[in-house]
Amino acid sequence: LKVASQNLPGWDKDGKLEDPREIPHGPLSRDYARYKGAYYHGDRIVISYVVGDTPVLELPGMVMAGEEVAFTRDIQYGPSSKKRTMVVCDVPGASGGIGEVGQPTGTAKTGPANLVAMLGAGAKTPDTNTAAALIGAPQGATWEITDQGRLLIHLPPIPKATNFKLVTWSGEKDKSEQLSE
Repeated sequence: LKVASQNLPGWDKDGKLEDPREIPHGPLSRDYARYKGAYYHGDRIVISYVVGDTPVLELPGMVMAGEEVAFTRDIQYGPSSKKRTMVVCDVPGASGGIGEVGQPTGTAKTGPANLVAMLGAGAKTPDTNTAAALIGAPQGATWEITDQGRLLIHLPPIPKATNFKLVTWSGEKDKSEQLSE
C-alpha cells in the first residue's frame, strides 16, 4: 500500500472531519455526501459524487517519475457555497512541512496549495517519505499537516466548477528528488 487514509469520511461536514455514523462503515447520510455513479471516460472511470451541495467528478490515475509511481486524482470541483476540507492521506506519526518543489520543505504545517506538502517518516514507515502536489489549485486553497500526520487540502467557496489535479507519492526517502522531474 503506497498512500492511504483512515477508514473515515474523506471530506468534512460543516468544518468537522468526524465520522457521524454509529458504526464506522456503510453509507453517509445524504446531506453529508452521496455517490452518484461511475462512468467510462475512454478506458478510464470517472467517479461522480456530491459532498453537501458540492458536485465532484474524480478521475483516478497514475504517472511515472523516473521509476517511481505517483497516483493522481483529476478533480472537477464545484460550484461550492462553503469552504470544504478534503483528506489527502494519513501517515501516523509522521511530521513534515510545506515548501517549494525541489527545496527542503521546512517545518511549516500550513501553506498555499501551489507548494508541495512532504510528510517524513511515520511510525510504521521509518524510511519513507510521502509527498503531494496540487496542480491548478483553486485560488485560496491551502495545505495543512496535522500533528497526527494527516494531510488535508482546504478549498475555498467557489462560484463555478474548477478543475485541478492532486498528485501523491510515497517511497524511499532518497528517491523523492525524482518527483521534481
